[in-house]
Amino acid sequence: MATHRLTEPSRAQANYLSYECGKPDLNTNENEIVETGRYQNATWNKFPWTVRIVVKPKSHEGLISVCSGSFTTQQWVLTARHCYVHDKDFKFLVMIPNQDETPELIEIDSVHPYPGYDDIYNQNDFMLVKLKHFPKTPTRTICMPNIDVIPATGRLCVIAGWPGGYIDSSNLEKMWVELEDPNSCQSRYCGIKYDVNKNICDKTMPRRQDLPVDEDHCHGFSGSALTCHEHGRWVAYGVLNWSGARCDVTKGRGYALTSTRLDWICCFVLHIKLGPCLHIKCGQMV
Repeated sequence: MATHRLTEPSRAQANYLSYECGKPDLNTNENEIVETGRYQNATWNKFPWTVRIVVKPKSHEGLISVCSGSFTTQQWVLTARHCYVHDKDFKFLVMIPNQDETPELIEIDSVHPYPGYDDIYNQNDFMLVKLKHFPKTPTRTICMPNIDVIPATGRLCVIAGWPGGYIDSSNLEKMWVELEDPNSCQSRYCGIKYDVNKNICDKTMPRRQDLPVDEDHCHGFSGSALTCHEHGRWVAYGVLNWSGARCDVTKGRGYALTSTRLDWICCFVLHIKLGPCLHIKCGQMV
């Protein structure tokens, strides 16, 4: 069943404008959008809330990139629950790029999956990760949306992250996407439960020979924030949690809607009074 797709809030309605978030180190050129559905090299200073989630095998050297995530505060990262690697043979870490030096690695203090996560139906795929200490690398936080806003069909937004697998010198990448009609998303989820009030997806595109299928490439993007640019800020409207068969970029991607679990995000990160959280009653948290 379709739902009404709310447009972006006005400046007066946008709660996130009351705190410092979603501002890159480099100015964003809105005319930069040239093509959707293609991985492009990105500058981390334009997405300075983005982190790489990695695991370090205890048996040998090297790091494996498993997912991406976004700073909601200086010590908390929002990502997807399915990114969690619970294995005593691996150490779970967050990697923060550094333009001039070796990337900063920070151990994870604790992980907090959303309590209603459903692995079978791919629902409520959220996880908050607390770092053991604040990063030394200067970072910024992504904005959280208003609790009542679902991005409109046809809107252009972006995801940013890193390829999955053993880490080499790969750079941060981005992909512009166009948001899809909810009924079309429902038909594409291939047996995975799709709730138009909790999920969103982006549009498919025609198959092209210059866009090869790379099954390993997209795995590292899981947990990336679906960010939309509005009122001069980048707002995290979703968390990437599903990709088409074999990571085929032409098949589109699915996201868990951040605004539907803002109560949990706000209330779990205690003592943080973010703009969008001011109207949340934590006693009613799911």
